[in-house]
Amino acid sequence: MNLWKIVLVPLCIASVWSVDTLALPDGISRIGFECYVDKDTDTYGSDTGDSYFSDVACIDAEPPGSENNFDCDDSNKNINPDAEESWYDGVDNDCDGANDYDQDRDTYVLEKYDGFKGGTAPSGGDCDDTSPDVNPGALEIPGNGVDEDCDGFDHKQCWVDSDGDEYGDPDAPVACSDTDADVGNDQDCDDSNADVNPGALEISGDDIDQNCNGLDINPDTDSDGDTVLDGIEDRNHDNDPNNDDTDDDKIPDYLDTDDDGDSVPTKAEDPDGDGDPTNNDTDDDKRLNYLDDDDDGDSVPTKAEDPDGDGDPTNDNTDKDKRPNYLDDDDDGDGILTIREDPDGDGDPTNDDSDKDKIPDYLDTDSPGPKIFDNGFEAIPKGPDS
Repeated sequence: MNLWKIVLVPLCIASVWSVDTLALPDGISRIGFECYVDKDTDTYGSDTGDSYFSDVACIDAEPPGSENNFDCDDSNKNINPDAEESWYDGVDNDCDGANDYDQDRDTYVLEKYDGFKGGTAPSGGDCDDTSPDVNPGALEIPGNGVDEDCDGFDHKQCWVDSDGDEYGDPDAPVACSDTDADVGNDQDCDDSNADVNPGALEISGDDIDQNCNGLDINPDTDSDGDTVLDGIEDRNHDNDPNNDDTDDDKIPDYLDTDDDGDSVPTKAEDPDGDGDPTNNDTDDDKRLNYLDDDDDGDSVPTKAEDPDGDGDPTNDNTDKDKRPNYLDDDDDGDGILTIREDPDGDGDPTNDDSDKDKIPDYLDTDSPGPKIFDNGFEAIPKGPDS
């Protein structure tokens, strides 16, 4: 009777190599190694041929073997899974089974190697085999200097121009084409409206940013024609002309031809006649005439300096001194400033008529003059009927 020796292998070895149990006659088991021939001694066994059983580690077996069968050419020790791939030589050096003419593994071979299509690279026409993002099936990115789709061109970047105003939609980039629907800029802020683009004329205060500058005001426009530009009529400089209303008439200044509501049109509040109302301040109160409801600072509102009652203060000149009353601080030319012709001291010269002739003192050339007391105070003598 033949007795078979049982070979025990330490557990640590069994965790590294393939350890198998071989069934033998009479129920006796044998423990050993399943090995694969490694003719080129590169530690990788042949992926062809059968395995054999060894009592000792495969590398010490006879013939020498390997516990794996990953070698795709067991006649060449330079071909195995650890080898460095040499491209385009038709040899699978690293035994990964991939097409040797597809270096970037994008499934496309270079056009000059179209004859080697197949396997993991069934397609041809690649124009850069070092980048998986470049091949005939890739998405072209216009204007980046790369021909991603290998059509021979790096398409220029364009943007859709839906409204035909020659300004593109920044949210709709496309590759440039020969159609009129594409343009080479992305500056439109409303591609559904041809009247809105950087070249459009801004209409101040209409809640539309026509020229796409982020503001609803054109500082160089004079919307109301009063010779004061909209940018200047934005008093609080918040780029919203709708909330500037000097005379509180519910008409914003940029649309109001009489900004201060004094019955003198803004355009006419230009005493020096240079065509610019913004440099005239008759009473030097730091309020320009076109924003000042008392232009001459005589306590009589400009609007009230209209003795003939025609609603136009510009044609009233009581003392015929070539200065209309609303710009004259001595309306009647009597040598007494209008602001001082206020005997009752209420700050309103229009209700003082010392001689009861129905002509207020500040317009009355023969009204009694003021009396100056030693203490510096003054008083207007009462008329004969007082």
